[in-house]
Amino acid sequence: MCGGRSELHTRAGVRHWGEGVARASPHAKRAAREGKKPPVPVSPSIQLDLQRLRRIAAVRGLGNHALRSRAWPLLLGAAPPALGDAAALAALAAAPHRDRTTVDCDVARSLWAFTEGWGEEAREGVRAGLRRVLNAAVAAGGGGDGQATAAASNPPPASSPASSSSPPSPPPAPPPPPVHYYQGLHDVASVLLLVTGSEPAAFRLLTRLTVGPLRDCTRPTLAPALATVRLLPALLAAADPALASHLAPIPPHYALPWHLTWFAHGVPPGPAALAGAARLFDLFSATHPLMPLYVAAAALTTPASRAAILAVDRDDPGEVHGAVGRLPHLGGLSPDAAALRALELYRAHPPAALVAAATA
Repeated sequence: MCGGRSELHTRAGVRHWGEGVARASPHAKRAAREGKKPPVPVSPSIQLDLQRLRRIAAVRGLGNHALRSRAWPLLLGAAPPALGDAAALAALAAAPHRDRTTVDCDVARSLWAFTEGWGEEAREGVRAGLRRVLNAAVAAGGGGDGQATAAASNPPPASSPASSSSPPSPPPAPPPPPVHYYQGLHDVASVLLLVTGSEPAAFRLLTRLTVGPLRDCTRPTLAPALATVRLLPALLAAADPALASHLAPIPPHYALPWHLTWFAHGVPPGPAALAGAARLFDLFSATHPLMPLYVAAAALTTPASRAAILAVDRDDPGEVHGAVGRLPHLGGLSPDAAALRALELYRAHPPAALVAAATA
């Protein structure tokens, strides 16, 4: 029976640059400042420092999946490819963990938005890979019976005998909390797998996300993720006080799926669906972990979104919640426009100010 955590609708270090990301041309720099896209995003032949890559990825996006496959691991600090990746992935994917049934159920109904026009055989082939990536990521994060599989498979090297004059070694750091699967992680993994076209590459990226930007979502409960989305009212109060007042009667749980899935859930199906989702992943990979909240604020504060929300009775929480639920994806903004507006909001109202306002 499909079960598990079904609350989706209700509730680092970075490695040194390698090859493959390029210096932006003067035209690319000017286009980034103006919010326009040059014909060729970046050249894959010249090295570029990480700060510039972050700026290009956030402001104008990486442009194509080949560049994303090279750049996302650098932006996120994911592990580099290694010999034996496929075998390690297969072993982890077969390891037991508490959420395998939920993974199976979610994967069985996944990928529709990104595979419009595909045959069922091709879609099922990708689903099989998606299932392996998700199961391996949870197992690698210690999701199987609370044991950290990744740590167990990579024990620390044995230390040499210490002399009597050597100071005592510090106690080992406690293992990180185990990764728990949540509904919506399959949406994130779908984008990673379809963009990279590689199960090992998608696994490395997903593993990094589950212990990095999406760590509050992989706890035993969604309480930490809910605490994160509760910062949204402070952002709305700073950016649009009238709208924030109208939304005040309802908790911001409507934003939870956006945070959990990096806006990869509810994407309108079509040939541009994957490119649009990937454009937002460029932004999120290159910026602060709270950036999904800024995209949420961008979507809620468009003229059309404001009008739809302000038109309903503020004293009827059901009507207010329904108005938010009926908004189009990203409030009708294109992914590029949503990213640029989110960056404007981020500069005007940085995360520290939101935390201070929310805890005042």
